[in-house]
Amino acid sequence: MSSTNEVTNGDRREQLEHRAAEVRRRLEQRLEVIDERRHQLTAVARAAIRPPASVVLIAAAGAVTTALVVRSIRRRRSRQQGWPALLGAAQERPREGGLLANALKRAALSFIAVAAQRLGTRGLDLLLAEAPTVPPVPQPPRPRASTPAST
Repeated sequence: MSSTNEVTNGDRREQLEHRAAEVRRRLEQRLEVIDERRHQLTAVARAAIRPPASVVLIAAAGAVTTALVVRSIRRRRSRQQGWPALLGAAQERPREGGLLANALKRAALSFIAVAAQRLGTRGLDLLLAEAPTVPPVPQPPRPRASTPAST
């Protein structure tokens, strides 16, 4: 009788070892899935933190434009505060550059406006674009609850 018990115990042990190996394999699969998801999440977080170059360029263009406008306003005010302005004398408007200089200024301002518009549009397109769809990671099959009678 002891020999039958040993055989059944040996079979039982093999079954338990086989089941433990299956559990280990499923656990390793799940760990791999979790690790892959972590890498994907890290990549998405890094992409979200980095500001698009167009936003930086628009901010720089805005700062330069603001500085030029402030400088222009201060220059006009300093011209108006002289003695003739206090006495009420008619002021001659100083001629600002020639025809070529005015044309170049207008062309430069047009270029800046178009560049800012295009960079802004591109930045918004990148900012508001839908995230690329990443195919879902396949889930390993869940273990079924086994009944003691079936083992």
